[in-house]
Amino acid sequence: MGTQAEKGKTLLVTIETPSLSLDPIVATRVRVKTVSGWWGFMPQHRDIVTLVLPGIVTCSQGKGRFLFVAVDEGILTKSKERLTLAVRKAASGPSTAALERIVLEEYKAADEHAAHTKQIIARLEADFLKCFPVGSRLT
Repeated sequence: MGTQAEKGKTLLVTIETPSLSLDPIVATRVRVKTVSGWWGFMPQHRDIVTLVLPGIVTCSQGKGRFLFVAVDEGILTKSKERLTLAVRKAASGPSTAALERIVLEEYKAADEHAAHTKQIIARLEADFLKCFPVGSRLT
């Protein structure tokens, strides 16, 4: 993961999707949106596993350099000096504006579609149960 001087000062960030793996990123800090809010991770922080929400991951590479990656929902694991994101979709880009559009239009739209599908299934289940008289047994 680099020279001995870098050990303990940087995180090796890997982002995996079902169809691709982004090139590993060396970062001094990483900011990610989780189910508990926005979290910042550094190499010396404790190890953790948490759920990731759609958003833009910010990787600080020191000296004012940043790398931004739009991610869909998934799981984050931080173990020692490695931070891994296993997400449904990911896209990197030069500007946060383009990535914000991806998150809003693609990732959150997919979540809304899934929520709508769940509502339809719930209605179908309720209509199905109405076919049986109250107190009747299904066995």
